[in-house]
Amino acid sequence: MSFGTNLKKSRTENGYTQEQFAELLGVSRQAVSLWESDSGYPEVEKLLEIGRILKVSLDYLFYGTNHCTEYSHTADGKITIYSPFENVVIRCEKIVSSHQYKAGADEPQYALFAADGNVSYLNGENRTIIGWYKDHESLAKEMAEINKALMEHQDSYTLKYAVSVKRKGIKLEIIQQKQSL
Repeated sequence: MSFGTNLKKSRTENGYTQEQFAELLGVSRQAVSLWESDSGYPEVEKLLEIGRILKVSLDYLFYGTNHCTEYSHTADGKITIYSPFENVVIRCEKIVSSHQYKAGADEPQYALFAADGNVSYLNGENRTIIGWYKDHESLAKEMAEINKALMEHQDSYTLKYAVSVKRKGIKLEIIQQKQSL
């Protein structure tokens, strides 16, 4: 089944109309309708909120598997994420994706940030970049695995689908990985 089909099924199983669900998410009913017709996808922050509200994993929404009856966190609601390419280890309470970048074939299209939950009046939420992603599919897989780790009460997670990048001024270039035999 598709993302839209899985979203609609979960929404209706939870007894929400499109309008009620949209209000909970802070989006328009038309946005929910677009998602359910597979004409678009919500931002990653909204995906996490959808999973929490509907009590389903991102695996279920995207792939139709691993349907959860309860959404749970680690004891403190945080997870330690290790990013080998960015050389970052961070304990965070949520992750946030960038919008899609207009990128060339050898540039990442998405970035993933960890938010530590600390908010300052002047700077907003503290976010640390933890990974770069070649495409939406890789980003969605990573998000699903992090969500799964949280639901299984795992205390840590190592990024698997991020790509290594080389910085050239403000440009980023994906470093091609050698395939292991």
